[in-house]
Amino acid sequence: MTAPSRAAQFAKVHKVLKKHYKPIPSNAGRTVIEHLLFACCLENASPDAAEDAFAALLPTFFDWNEIRVTSIF
Repeated sequence: MTAPSRAAQFAKVHKVLKKHYKPIPSNAGRTVIEHLLFACCLENASPDAAEDAFAALLPTFFDWNEIRVTSIF
């Protein structure tokens, strides 16, 4: 027997994941840096909690560069 191709393996994994998880629509109005920051908020959190955390970032910082240079306390 030959080994399945990578594309076939990815297709099989995608099919299984699609069955167990529903997609969550993303906000198309966000820039690339905003999507990256949202992904950081989304790590180990629910989408609703990540939205709340991201919404809290907007008024807290003057601009996205300020987030980039902020150190961890």
